[in-house]
Amino acid sequence: MMTSVEKASLAARRCQLLERVRGRVLEIGGGTGANAPYYDHGARLIVSDPDPSMYQPLLEKSLGDSSRFDFLSSTAEAIPFEANQFDLVVSTLVLCSVMNPTGAMDEIARVLKPGGKLLFLEHIRATGKKAYMQDLLQPLWSLIGSGCHPNRRTVSLIRDSGFSIEELELFDPFSSFPRPFRFALQFLTPFAQGVARKK
Repeated sequence: MMTSVEKASLAARRCQLLERVRGRVLEIGGGTGANAPYYDHGARLIVSDPDPSMYQPLLEKSLGDSSRFDFLSSTAEAIPFEANQFDLVVSTLVLCSVMNPTGAMDEIARVLKPGGKLLFLEHIRATGKKAYMQDLLQPLWSLIGSGCHPNRRTVSLIRDSGFSIEELELFDPFSSFPRPFRFALQFLTPFAQGVARKK
């Protein structure tokens, strides 16, 4: 399913989000390296993930060029750097599944330089009846979806963590899917793409 979503929507979104990457960059929850092809070669990139087995797939996505990044095995809630170290932090489809989203945002704010930016691509809590549906389905989805919580108020969390939202766009990555699949996956929408600046 995620391969289809990447082709239909997310690959272009990642490219658009990451084309602005400059300076010293930390990506949290880098996973299998879905973002790797879209980073500028001039970026000084550190990719973190709690699972050290993600290094090899990340290397493959980076076309075998390990000089493009340093890999760090760590959780988003415990980033092993001093404060004010990074110009940018990147989070794509991560804050929905971290164990402690408030702790993760506190760490992101801590390691960013004053005025540094968080680039994010996350799916978030809906409104109205769809939010109620997300609440009902969340326990089952978290069980089969690697701890994913589609009902988290991630944009509010970012604001409450000392960031100002400079850019924000909500979108449905399943809009091009056939109607039955699109209907079945609506509880995972909307997605949010944005840029937030540390105050």
